[in-house]
Amino acid sequence: MKIKYKIFGIALILTLCFGLGGGLVIHKLSRATSQIQYFSDVCWPAADLIMETNIEMQGIARTIIKPPADLDKQAFISEAKQTITEFSQEWSASIHKPDLITNVQQLMQSMLADLDQVVEGDRAEAFYANACKLVDVLENVEESFEAGVDIEADKTSSIITEAENLAILAILIPIVIGLVMAFFMSRQIVRPINHTIAMLKNIAQGDGDLTQRVNEKNKDELGELGHWFNTFVAHIQQLIQQVAKTTNLVSQSANEIANTSDSVASGMSAQAMKSTEISSAVEEMSASIQQVAQQTSQASTDASEAGTYAREGGEVVRQTIEGMKSISQVVSDSASAINELGKRSEQIGQIINVINDIADQTNLLALNAAIEAARAGEHGRGFAVVADEVRKLAERTTTATEEVAQSIAAIQSETGLAVKRISDGTHVVDEGVELATQADQALASIMDSSSKVAAMIQNIAAAADQQSSASELISQNINNINTVTSESAQSVSQTARSTSELCEISRQLETLVGRFKIA
Repeated sequence: MKIKYKIFGIALILTLCFGLGGGLVIHKLSRATSQIQYFSDVCWPAADLIMETNIEMQGIARTIIKPPADLDKQAFISEAKQTITEFSQEWSASIHKPDLITNVQQLMQSMLADLDQVVEGDRAEAFYANACKLVDVLENVEESFEAGVDIEADKTSSIITEAENLAILAILIPIVIGLVMAFFMSRQIVRPINHTIAMLKNIAQGDGDLTQRVNEKNKDELGELGHWFNTFVAHIQQLIQQVAKTTNLVSQSANEIANTSDSVASGMSAQAMKSTEISSAVEEMSASIQQVAQQTSQASTDASEAGTYAREGGEVVRQTIEGMKSISQVVSDSASAINELGKRSEQIGQIINVINDIADQTNLLALNAAIEAARAGEHGRGFAVVADEVRKLAERTTTATEEVAQSIAAIQSETGLAVKRISDGTHVVDEGVELATQADQALASIMDSSSKVAAMIQNIAAAADQQSSASELISQNINNINTVTSESAQSVSQTARSTSELCEISRQLETLVGRFKIA
């Protein structure tokens, strides 16, 4: 059986013992609790009821036999009857012994009947006699209850004592069982472990005997531990045997490697000399390629600058075209405005002709008015003055309109000349726009060609850079090869020394392996 099952079995047995003992103790304590509850709920209330009944009945009887002078007999008897009735009901509810209840209730009923006759003036002695009988019965009942209470108390004490004894046994028995089982279990566990420890000490500190084995017949974890310990020792035994064989082979191989390392070192030295010569030639080729790459890079820079200038010129030409187009538009707008001005001048001339006609008519009217004023004589003198002023105003208007007409004629002449000049300027601007457009197209072709040339030069420069990088990489690799060759030569020399040390280590390993007993 596995150890975990054994431990679980011990725990299970102890748990069952504690559970059984605890259950018995709980059962006994439950019985004791029931007894105590019986005292609390039945015995003590019944005893109190018997005592109260005895006291009340004696008080009523004494009052009936020797009533006080100021006693209200009718009220007292009514109260006494109510008290006896209440006690009779409480006895029926609290006392669970029919023989006692019947006797007491019969006496109480007799007392109630006697009280009815006491009201009429007689039967007081009979009531007192029945009350004395009831008191005697109550005392007997009280003694009987006390005896029963003593018996129940003894039972309760006995139950509590049994519960205490069971509790002690429930604790001691599992402890004893646990100690006994722990003793045997420890022997079954410790003995194989001590044997295994002794084996390990023998291997670690003793003669290193790998042929011994521990007992693995147990069907538990210790048996499994012994099995795998034996397996481990067997593997170590096989490993030591293999190490012993390998040590011999390593010693032989180390001698062969030492001889080969000397030959390899000589070949490495010759290879290092050849690598140095190749590295010098590659460095010269790399310098030439770098010079070509620098010149190509300068040409690429110049081509890029030419393309930049061409793009800037194209931008200027495009801006010039836009400006000339704007000028052409402005000139066209100016010509339209001047033509409109000529039309307005003609309209003004027509208006002036109308004003001139009005002035002539006004002058004629003024002359007619002067003639009429002269005819009127003294009465028309003031009117004649007004007519003269009107005539003068008409003459001034005529003169002014003539001057304005002359100015408008001059403006119309100048306007026509300006329209002609603006038309000529518009034609010239259109020709300039056409030429600028052709220049822009030519610059675009130049920029395209410059871009292609720059791209070709850049490709050449990139190829030259790649060749330069490749040659530098070749030079570096050759230098690395040279370095590696030198290091390899040193490593071969070191290998030869290490091989000698390996031979020494192999001999030491053979000595260490010889300390283990493997057969």
